[in-house]
Amino acid sequence: MKVLTSIRKLLVTCSLALAMVSFYATAQGLHEYVFTQMWQALLVSAAIQTALFILNLKLIYFFTLNPRIVLILWATMLVSSSLFSFVFISNEIYNTSLYYSDAERIMDEFTIKKCYQYQNYLDNYLIYTKETMDAYCSVPFVSHSSESNTEITKILDDCKTDISSFTFSSNCAAFHRSLLKNLDSIKSSLPSSYTEQQANDALTALEGEKNTAETLKNNMLSNISSKEAVWNNINLRLSQYRNFNDQAFIDLQNDNNKRDTEINSMKTEATQLDSVISALQTCINKVTAHKMNNTENTMESYRHDLMVEINKDAPDVDILDTITSDMFALLLKEGFTSSSYEMTNYFSFKNSLSVRKEILECQDKTDAIIHMLDNKRQDKNAFMFTSKADENTEKQIESWKQLWYGQTNELRELVKSLPLPQDLIIYSPDAENGTVTLNPGINLPEPDRTEEIDDISALERRYLANLNPLEKALNLLHTKYNTMALFSAAAAAVLDISSALMGAFVYTLERAFKNRKTAPATPAVLASTE
Repeated sequence: MKVLTSIRKLLVTCSLALAMVSFYATAQGLHEYVFTQMWQALLVSAAIQTALFILNLKLIYFFTLNPRIVLILWATMLVSSSLFSFVFISNEIYNTSLYYSDAERIMDEFTIKKCYQYQNYLDNYLIYTKETMDAYCSVPFVSHSSESNTEITKILDDCKTDISSFTFSSNCAAFHRSLLKNLDSIKSSLPSSYTEQQANDALTALEGEKNTAETLKNNMLSNISSKEAVWNNINLRLSQYRNFNDQAFIDLQNDNNKRDTEINSMKTEATQLDSVISALQTCINKVTAHKMNNTENTMESYRHDLMVEINKDAPDVDILDTITSDMFALLLKEGFTSSSYEMTNYFSFKNSLSVRKEILECQDKTDAIIHMLDNKRQDKNAFMFTSKADENTEKQIESWKQLWYGQTNELRELVKSLPLPQDLIIYSPDAENGTVTLNPGINLPEPDRTEEIDDISALERRYLANLNPLEKALNLLHTKYNTMALFSAAAAAVLDISSALMGAFVYTLERAFKNRKTAPATPAVLASTE
């Protein structure tokens, strides 16, 4: 019994020591975070620890009386003691510098992760809008009204009339006849409703006739130059004659006069060839202008100008708006209804431009946030929390909070401005199926704006709000870097549960001694003498 008594006294003393430590920790936790007066915290802590100390030492015995009430009472005292001990211990070992250093790291990781998620969403959305614009520009535009060749026919007739007014000798007569015949052929090659390729073929033929005339003119000028050189040489010889009645002089002079007549005739034809070339160029210019006024060509020109502007590093919004407005006016002029695939394609393209603008603005916001965080990490003069708590003043902490409030507000505004995913379908005419889609509907998971904003607000409250130390300590258990918080919780629990374990051990030891004392003696077994 003396051994049992010694063990009981020793364990009770240990339990009392743990209870006193827990009493101090609980009282400090209550005083700092619940009661303003220390005596209030001491009284409440003393009451909790006294009740818990008695319950711990006789817990198993009390369980035999009324287990439900005892369990509720014990659990209440245990939670009350351990909770405030945990708050006090965690705030002692988890100092301000460590808390805000971890907060800085967690908020930085959170913001970067969100920005990368939004970037991925925006990049995929931008690709989809580019596919839409490419598909729109690949659809052949078919005008409602057929382009008549009446205007081009008149242009060719006027050109033929001008050229017919000129008279050429044998030098250019063959070319003149051939040119007039070819103009008729060019006119007859155009059907009543021509295509762009047929108009281009007519222009190519006219360019060929003009090149032939220019070649003929250049050859004629070269021939004139040669004949003039001969005429000058002969004229020099004639000037050396003294007898003008000499037959040789007369023959040479007649020959040179004939040459002079040829030169003048060739000069006249060269001048007329200039007029023919000018008439052909005028015809080419008029046909080209008429072709460019073709509705289909105008629409293709608009599309080309749009893609050129869009692919610039900094597209001009005013230019894009002007071009799209002109396109819409042309569609209305052509009589397309809102249900036509041409109008549907136009509005899909128009929407893709609008969405693209929103995407680029959001990408700029995302890049700005990431750039700011990168600069802050690399800035050696940026405020960093030190290991000495007294060096981190309230002013510094408040400045840090305001900086992060600015960042979280920018992140929140970015979430609000993310463009909603919408289908931008482009249709194309098909001979067998009527119309077919050139690009699929958008298959892009949309960020849950409500959930994203809730996450940002929760992060702000956890690390930027002036939380009660009790709530802050409980929040530490759910953070990424919660090792010290778990240690604090374990230490607080050990202080209170250890007494209960010691009481259970004493109770078990007493029962063992009691059972051993009351057990009947075992009879001796006699050996056989046989």
